[in-house]
Amino acid sequence: MTTMTVGDTPLIIIGASARSAAQSAIRAGYAPWCVDLFADRDLKEIAPVHRCAWEDYPHGLLEVVEKSSLPRQTPLLYTGGLENYPDLIKAVDRPMMGCPAGMLRKVRDVHVFHRLEPCDGLCFCDILLEPPSPSTVVSLPYLLKPMHGTGGRGIQHWHAGNAVEGEYFWQHYINGTPISALFVAENHASRFIGVTEQLIGCSMLGASGFSYCGSIAPYRVSPKQVSVLEYLGNELCRHVPIRGPFGIDMVVDDDGDIWPVEINPRYTASIEVIERMGDVCVLGMASAMTNHLINPPGGLQQDHRQSCSLADPVFGKGIVYARTDCIVSDLYELLDAMWIADVPAIGERVTRGHPICTVFASGASRNECAFQLGKTAEKIYRHLARQ
Repeated sequence: MTTMTVGDTPLIIIGASARSAAQSAIRAGYAPWCVDLFADRDLKEIAPVHRCAWEDYPHGLLEVVEKSSLPRQTPLLYTGGLENYPDLIKAVDRPMMGCPAGMLRKVRDVHVFHRLEPCDGLCFCDILLEPPSPSTVVSLPYLLKPMHGTGGRGIQHWHAGNAVEGEYFWQHYINGTPISALFVAENHASRFIGVTEQLIGCSMLGASGFSYCGSIAPYRVSPKQVSVLEYLGNELCRHVPIRGPFGIDMVVDDDGDIWPVEINPRYTASIEVIERMGDVCVLGMASAMTNHLINPPGGLQQDHRQSCSLADPVFGKGIVYARTDCIVSDLYELLDAMWIADVPAIGERVTRGHPICTVFASGASRNECAFQLGKTAEKIYRHLARQ
């Protein structure tokens, strides 16, 4: 279904889902070898993949790697969710394409942004480790966020008197457009790549609350906002030695000010959207900026910052979540491979609230692209309801 030319240099990829990172790795000239929770059909077509049982996640990922015959010098890349397990990353006895464990603890510190110098157009959210007082909440709304969350899961609006169980913190809620900026870092500096709008809690994709369910690019930023983002990436890398690709989730308010809310110190879900939209090879850039050199065609000395004109098409991805428990049929009967990814095996059971697949769409505008994503998701829901 998918035709990609695989390189000769192996790269281990582990995480909840490895498919998009594997495709990015192939663009950079690598031969990916993967362990994730799904072992989806399209990933099996392009790379060796081993499935980790849910009950063994996340440590089962590394156990599979250690039982393999891959040489110790084979580099490893981890994807979403594993930034919350620095002890697991510390146990990786291989070259790392990305942040090692010691850096993760510093990057994931909820106060990390407050160690940076602000600038015009850049604002930092108030952070509390104890519940705000009722009078404070009236004047300044807060979110309750898991200390070790990912993908927006577990985030909720805070209401005084709510019971709290587990490790949480309170963050000032900013009303605006959720976006994610992508960078590649090494040697206390970063290179700004581009920006996507984040789709959060979209019912058309079966999501709710603050759950991440997709990205749309390009998100058009002004020259001033580009300068703010470049400053933010470099200032962050000056204080915290991030390495490899990383994303910063943020909110743009009505005045155009940027409010960073979270750092994703690893390969992010928005990378494939930016790569599909333009001539960008993020993992190739990360390779050239570290010791795992494998230079992709096209040269890495170019300025790979996201550029676009008003006439450029808009591209997006949407994660389709199950609205009810379902048995998946052959989704390639519905959609061509270029418009669908993370395709489950025929007969796979997906429980309510879990991802079914990823869909892609393009359009002349942001709203048209989002409409097409919802239209495709509805097509999948109707098909599965007939099974």
